[in-house]
Amino acid sequence: MLAKSSGATTVIVSEPNAVRRAGAAKFGADILVDPVNESLEEVVLKATNSLGADVIILAIGNPRIVNDALKLARKGARISFFAGFSKGDAPPIDVNLIHYNELVIVGASSLQRRDLKTALSLIEKGSVPVAGLVTDSFPLKAINEAFLKAESGDAIKVVVKP
Repeated sequence: MLAKSSGATTVIVSEPNAVRRAGAAKFGADILVDPVNESLEEVVLKATNSLGADVIILAIGNPRIVNDALKLARKGARISFFAGFSKGDAPPIDVNLIHYNELVIVGASSLQRRDLKTALSLIEKGSVPVAGLVTDSFPLKAINEAFLKAESGDAIKVVVKP
């Protein structure tokens, strides 16, 4: 949803969880990929006329897919690692993919006060539709159920209310 409001024309989401794929569609993703049953590489290359993606956001700390992300990037693309990796689980990276394709790699972790202000401003203006993002709400006394729901993969966002 933020990608579209930032000027992206086509948003491709790779997500193995059907509930989350449906959520991505609801919030503006154009192409949905189930990486368990489909080739993300084939989908991205077809959608980009074999050029690769301009921007890639890797939001899962899975070392096996780091080089895949680098290979799917267009020359000069920007790749954001919005996920950490477990200690000792650092992926081997093909540095030549970064060098020869002139990729820009950035990390993203936590947020600054200015990020929160920007997010609130975008929501206030209606630039980012957030209605429906919270799929489940629980009272504080049901916090254990809330955690189970969040861990189940059957929710987008879960809120616990005091």
